[in-house]
Amino acid sequence: MLNFISRVLANLVSLAIFFVVIPALAILVVVAVLIVGLSGDQGQKMITPKDGVLVYDMSRGISEFKNSSDGLARLFSSSRAMSTYDLCMRLATAAKNKNIKAVLIYGSFDSASDYPSSAQVAELRNALLEYRQSGGKVTAYLENPSQLDYYLASCADNIIMNPFGEFTFRGLSLQMPFVGDAMKKYGVDVQVIKAGAHKSFGEMFTSAKMSDFDKTRMRAVIDSLWTNILAEISASRKIPTGTLERIVDTDAVFSARKAKELKLVDSLMYYDEVVEKMRKDYGEDGESFPQIPVARLSEVRAPSADEIAVVYMRSEIVESGKVSEFTSSEVYVPLLRSLRTDDFVKAVVLRIDSGGGSAYASEAIRREVELLAKKKPVIASFGGVAASGAYWIATAANKIIATPQTITGSIGVFSLAFSGQKFAGDWGVTFDGVKTSKFSDIGTLTRPMTEPEIAKMKVMVDDIYDAFIERVSKSRKLGVQETRKLADGSVYSGVAALKLKLVDELGDLGAAINAAAMRAKLKSGKYNIGQYPRTDTVKEILADLSGEEGDYFARLFIPKSAKAYAEAAKTFAKFGDRRRIYARIPFDFVWEK
Repeated sequence: MLNFISRVLANLVSLAIFFVVIPALAILVVVAVLIVGLSGDQGQKMITPKDGVLVYDMSRGISEFKNSSDGLARLFSSSRAMSTYDLCMRLATAAKNKNIKAVLIYGSFDSASDYPSSAQVAELRNALLEYRQSGGKVTAYLENPSQLDYYLASCADNIIMNPFGEFTFRGLSLQMPFVGDAMKKYGVDVQVIKAGAHKSFGEMFTSAKMSDFDKTRMRAVIDSLWTNILAEISASRKIPTGTLERIVDTDAVFSARKAKELKLVDSLMYYDEVVEKMRKDYGEDGESFPQIPVARLSEVRAPSADEIAVVYMRSEIVESGKVSEFTSSEVYVPLLRSLRTDDFVKAVVLRIDSGGGSAYASEAIRREVELLAKKKPVIASFGGVAASGAYWIATAANKIIATPQTITGSIGVFSLAFSGQKFAGDWGVTFDGVKTSKFSDIGTLTRPMTEPEIAKMKVMVDDIYDAFIERVSKSRKLGVQETRKLADGSVYSGVAALKLKLVDELGDLGAAINAAAMRAKLKSGKYNIGQYPRTDTVKEILADLSGEEGDYFARLFIPKSAKAYAEAAKTFAKFGDRRRIYARIPFDFVWEK
């Protein structure tokens, strides 16, 4: 009887927990979320500063997207980064504000969730140089700087390093994964249909290493990026590029003391000593010095209602997906259409940081850009990467501006077909069925494609490739044959792209905005900047709850050990386009941390 009663009580407690406690907790969480969402950016109120030092923590990173500042976004997002534009504009504001006595940069990009490209860092670096030209002083404090940290810090008046820190200066490298042997080992057959002699994306699924041709081309790209970076560091630090190259080849990783001997940094101090120095130079604020976080500096807005819209396009180009993660045609097509009909929007800048993706989605977006450019000026501004499908979109703009560090080109098209027949067969699984016609099951995962099926796909790929060439040829005013020579899938740096006439000029986002204003005949200070698309945090969370997307809650609840598999699944999901034809760069370029 006691056992029976204890079981009944246990069941009642379980039911109470399931039907009362858990729902109550869920309601409390929802209420808390709504309060945070409605309260906005509490604790981060924008300020018009009194005397102080503007501070930027590199560990916050730099985004190629304007992150939402509402409470819901902050609650569910790990990103603390401001967009490239917002950071640069805050520095431009600081240059005009006599209350801001100096700028201090510290921290490390290695700790950032939004790890920036060298192109983004170059733009922020230029903004710091312009701040210095206005008469302001810039101090950089480094602890264990990466190359990217030092690239930014090298423009400062004074570079201070922790005396116990480690300095890294070793050059660029590019590593690509090749899973061809793994595919063979596990019985997954991969067939690649491509147009563009050196459109090499599919090789990662079929080969064990990079081809000699690709190595030569990729080496040329990173050599161009590195040459430009060395030149900028050399100009700022007054160190010959030959000396910098010798440091890279002979030292690479060394102590803070060695960095000072090599004149890469000016002095060695611990953090408390830096704080004390800043207190002496710029005044006291309790135990520290008066500080103004860059994210809290008030923006100066023009009284005019006229606007230049900056439209961010980043990451994979897909047909559908989250605004915060992809360039989705289902989002960007209506967005561009609305900007075309908005009388207050006088010009549009497409800020592109994408390696491409779905050919269909790229063309859908390009068409809207084309229609938009017939009505108002459209300038394409290339960030770290603007290649393949992303370059396809840019062909409809009135002008293309790239940075020297931009990776672009990769003009070509491919299709992938996977088959798990052998893999399944090794486990005793076979497939059988019926169909109404010869091509009813084309593209099935249950078997490799036949020669006639491959021929069908090749016709489709070639047609889309020809359309790509036609759009590039018309946009860049190049002959079709000349365009074909460039459209072999090769990638180029921004410097090389300018020489090949694939872009119009070199410059940053600010230069693109100025070009848009000039074409729209807008006077400086007489227009505002609108940043698009604007994320709908509530909509994305509801999509998570409904099972459409799993990012926010997967990030909260998936164990770390399983996240690698989730990332791998995401990679393969990029190739889930039902048309299976892609215009994408063969790699995702990041600085090695």
